[in-house]
Amino acid sequence: MIAACVVKLSGFQLEAKVSARTTHIVSNGPRRTLNMLKGIARGCWILTQDWVLNSLEAGKWLPEEAFEMKDFSPAVTQCRVERECLGPGYRLDLFKSCGPMLIAKHSKPPAEDLKELVQLCGGQIAKSVTDADIAIGATVRNQRIKCLSEKWILNSVTQSSIQPTNEYILERRQSNCVG
Repeated sequence: MIAACVVKLSGFQLEAKVSARTTHIVSNGPRRTLNMLKGIARGCWILTQDWVLNSLEAGKWLPEEAFEMKDFSPAVTQCRVERECLGPGYRLDLFKSCGPMLIAKHSKPPAEDLKELVQLCGGQIAKSVTDADIAIGATVRNQRIKCLSEKWILNSVTQSSIQPTNEYILERRQSNCVG
């Protein structure tokens, strides 16, 4: 139904996944999805589906502000406004000072999606355990490296602030250590 409305009103193209071209994310509720988080990181409009439905009723695209999902996260408006001010130079630097992160191959959400999200938020991806300051979704033998659950990344993006790591530490057990 939403797709049909977008086609009828024209002016936008639908994408299954958030990309550099994406400007708006339309959701039927405050569900934390990868697309939602990538949209926040890219500074997209995060809107309820009522924006599309009310726009169809009005016969034109309505101003987005009244439909923005501000209650989902403080990052929704903050990142969008920053993108509007900075234009093409906009880049979220949330993970910039965290050091290289190693993302476990079998992490949930999938490693490639987490890597993309970290990079969208200014983070670095480590190629090996020896390059990492943080391991996500796995434990490592090196005691210097913080081993954190994937939720640390997701919650940090949702809140638009680095969350305290002590709530996300993975327990090191010899049998499940990497590297």
